[in-house]
Amino acid sequence: MDDRIEAGSIALLRLVFALRRSLVSGFHVRRNLVLENLALRHQLVVLNREVKAPPRTPRTAGGADS
Repeated sequence: MDDRIEAGSIALLRLVFALRRSLVSGFHVRRNLVLENLALRHQLVVLNREVKAPPRTPRTAGGADS
C-alpha cells in the first residue's frame, strides 16, 4: 500500500512541475511577442518621421580616418 501512495505522490509532483513549466514557458513567449511588437513600433516611428536624418559625411560616418 505504501508503494501505491508513493507512486501517486510522485505522479502528482510530476504533474505540478509540468504545469509550472508550461506556465513559465507561456510567459516567455508572451514576453518575446511584446518585445518584438515594441521593436516594430519603434521602426514605424523612425520610418514615418517628418524630419529626416542629415546626410552622412565621412566625418560622421565613423570611418577608420575619424
